[in-house]
Amino acid sequence: MRHKMALTAIGGLTFLVVCCSLAAFFVDGYYLPFKPCRPITYPEGRKTGQSFSYAATDTLDIVLSFYDQHLEVQPWPADTGLWRREELEDSRYLYSCYSVDINGLSTETGCIYVSRQDQGTWIEGMLLRSEGDNLPCPRK
Repeated sequence: MRHKMALTAIGGLTFLVVCCSLAAFFVDGYYLPFKPCRPITYPEGRKTGQSFSYAATDTLDIVLSFYDQHLEVQPWPADTGLWRREELEDSRYLYSCYSVDINGLSTETGCIYVSRQDQGTWIEGMLLRSEGDNLPCPRK
């Protein structure tokens, strides 16, 4: 009898831990599927949640063409979950995308900046996460 009660208690505790872990996983949203606004790296085209910045030896036009094609850029203003491109006042190009996770609680904003450099092109990317409203990409 004691053995059965102990197994029931262990089973209940395990169930509780699993449920709490799944709830935390769902509420946080970082690992949930459908992440259309994760920035991609150049030239690999790999989605990432990490910030990056580097110089590419390719011309600005080649890099912009790559991002236009790989991000399927939409005319400004694009809908939620779609990438758009705009030229900023300081001659940088900004690719931005805003989406809500499938949990309906957390949001992600992808930002990719592309600018001309002496020997090629400078590329910076970041992912902004929030609980609730979206965070816009910094303009300066």
